[in-house]
Amino acid sequence: MNTSPAHREPAPRLLLWAALLGGVALAKVFAGFDPFPGWGGDPVISGTVIVTYTPVWMLAFDLLLVVASLGVVFTSGHAPRGAGIVWGIVLTASLVAVGHARLGTSFQLEGLIAGTSWASSLVAAAAGWHASCFNPRARRLLVAILMGAMAPLAMKAVLQLQVEHPDTVAAYLAHKAEFLDAQGWLADSPMALAYERRLMQAEPSGWFGLANVFATHMLTMSLVFFGLLITAWRHKVAPAGVFGLFLLFLAPALCVVLTGSKGGIGTLLVGLALFILVPRLHRFALPLSNRLAMGLGLACVALPLAGVVSRGLLGERFAELSLLFRWFYMQGATRIFADHWLTGVGPAGFRDAYVRVKNPLAAEDPVSPHSILFDWGAGLGLAGLVLGVLLIYACMKAARSAVHPDPDSPQDADDYWELRLGMLSIIGAVIAGLIVERAMVTPESAITRLIGTVGSLMFVITLLRFQRHFPRHMSVGIAIALLACVMHLQIEMSATTIGAATWILLFIGVGVSRTPTVVVRTRRVIAAGILVVGGLLAWQTPRVVAWERSLREAHAVVAPIPDLGEQLTRVIPSPPNAIARQDLAQVLGGLLGRAVAADNASLQQALGVYVEGALGVAAQHLARAHDRVPSHLPTAQALARVRFHLAQRLEARGGTGALAAALNDAEQLGTRILSIPGAQGAQVHAWMAQVLEKRAELGDGVQRAAVVEHLTQAVDCSPFDPILASRLARAHAAAGDPSAAASWARRALELHANRRLDPLSGLPDREQEAMWKLVDGAQGPG
Repeated sequence: MNTSPAHREPAPRLLLWAALLGGVALAKVFAGFDPFPGWGGDPVISGTVIVTYTPVWMLAFDLLLVVASLGVVFTSGHAPRGAGIVWGIVLTASLVAVGHARLGTSFQLEGLIAGTSWASSLVAAAAGWHASCFNPRARRLLVAILMGAMAPLAMKAVLQLQVEHPDTVAAYLAHKAEFLDAQGWLADSPMALAYERRLMQAEPSGWFGLANVFATHMLTMSLVFFGLLITAWRHKVAPAGVFGLFLLFLAPALCVVLTGSKGGIGTLLVGLALFILVPRLHRFALPLSNRLAMGLGLACVALPLAGVVSRGLLGERFAELSLLFRWFYMQGATRIFADHWLTGVGPAGFRDAYVRVKNPLAAEDPVSPHSILFDWGAGLGLAGLVLGVLLIYACMKAARSAVHPDPDSPQDADDYWELRLGMLSIIGAVIAGLIVERAMVTPESAITRLIGTVGSLMFVITLLRFQRHFPRHMSVGIAIALLACVMHLQIEMSATTIGAATWILLFIGVGVSRTPTVVVRTRRVIAAGILVVGGLLAWQTPRVVAWERSLREAHAVVAPIPDLGEQLTRVIPSPPNAIARQDLAQVLGGLLGRAVAADNASLQQALGVYVEGALGVAAQHLARAHDRVPSHLPTAQALARVRFHLAQRLEARGGTGALAAALNDAEQLGTRILSIPGAQGAQVHAWMAQVLEKRAELGDGVQRAAVVEHLTQAVDCSPFDPILASRLARAHAAAGDPSAAASWARRALELHANRRLDPLSGLPDREQEAMWKLVDGAQGPG
């Protein structure tokens, strides 16, 4: 048959949908994610640029994954053996995950974002497994695309360590006060100290922002390339090819080492050891070798958890704390599952539930228990538990396929479409990342992106060719990499992190697939379930789009303020600089739509007019955003901050009552949130108490008892937080109750003592002194 490009047969539609699955998974890896674009800090004080994926981007990706999964099911025609059970578990868990967004009047934005990420990633994993079982070409294509992430991630690590981290630290130290002010943190607060400690650690984290998540991806890819290296060595590939594969194995392995992740390094070593152990299991008789292989898969899940439990039982006798903290997380997740065993607390509900039941010695309040099984159990309840059983079974099957891989079968001699679809997926993913980061592109970042893209395209070619010529050996390497990946997932959160989850779960789905012995027709039922999940994902998308559009519009009008203020500060005290002043006058004139003189007074007056107008317009946009998602506390806080900035400026030039009105509006925002079912929590009550405290300081008729009431509610929601306890002690003192103040001051000091494992998370020195004064000043027993 003529196989020239002009006579190629059309690509199977299954390959097109598989390429879309892999491309979206890759795109989510190639940029960061900001759940509150532009307003995570205060853009009025510290200028920000939106250079990450936003909720709308992620919802679009999630919907694409659902569409691609639907395409896989329809174009495969048949389903592999066990597809009904796998899809039933995955779709049930996905529906529970999305359902926790509390659709309707009590819509929860965080729940929707996390829930759609979990659901779409699970569906994509099942679709990847489905396609890979049905068509070996789809499996080869997906593996090649997923491994293509290595080069951009490795180049990003180099850029982070050599350029971005030093520049970020220098910028932070140069503008520390402005940054902390924009975040609303005091310099000695636990939040500021924890941020600074993490900032000073030079470690690669890719676009994930988490070194352990980065380590999981890199160790997985390193082991896949190690399998390639062994195959090349055994089959007498040319020395240049073997050396090239050695570099492909070494680069991600070095990235794992650079993260400093003890779990990642240990898991990588275990994975390398499996390449020695697994072939030896094949020497046993078939029934025994199968049982040993299944036991090996189970051990890869159980041993990390056993290590965490053992570390927890040893208590405080050792300096190592990371595993001890994970033991606390697992304890909390187990209590949460016991209390919410049917449906769990939702993908975004772990932190609020954990702070109520955690070990008093636990110094952190994480968003995840850092273990995939406990994450699913606490978040999804019974469905998560069944999903965890499915994952364990998948590991056992992967271990068995590593010991007894499918026999070599004749492979398609033509990989024309796999090569082109793989390259198209890589390029599309890179372009998506470039689009969101375009405002911050530097020569260094452009070069690293270019090198990473070229490397990815080369990997696609290499991996497709190796899989076509050595399918049996590649299956062994992929299965061992899967076991190591799942092993590390027991002590970190890649499988539930937005941006990382799809890549991880899709790799697991593809890696566990094997050529089926039986196929069944179940696509209509499966497709119906996927459509239901997709419908729930799409239901609230218009609301999120409108919310984010309002955020962006508000950000656009206030983003120039910090830079304009800095320019004005530079030109006023300096000797006359006609060019700089004229440039600033032109910029302000363009913003205001009128001519502005270049003298000091005119520039100051023009900037003041622009700032007040911009704050007013931003407040209107943020008010619309708040109306779209009234339960979202950060949106309400951003609106209140902007109104407060405007009120300060109005009162500075002689107005009266503006601050009181702004605080009254903030109280109404908080009251609205508290009226929404499921929206109450420690953060909402603590913020309401802060607003009422400011109103009381202004003499606005607010009773101190209201402050005490909200702080009491906050402490009830987070009973082990020393900061909240100290605030409640102060509130009782201000309300004229020294006995209660002393009692809560003692409680705050007790909770601070429990933070001995991480002193930075406790009370600052000045706050401890204030608490001791309240205790010493009590007239009677607390």
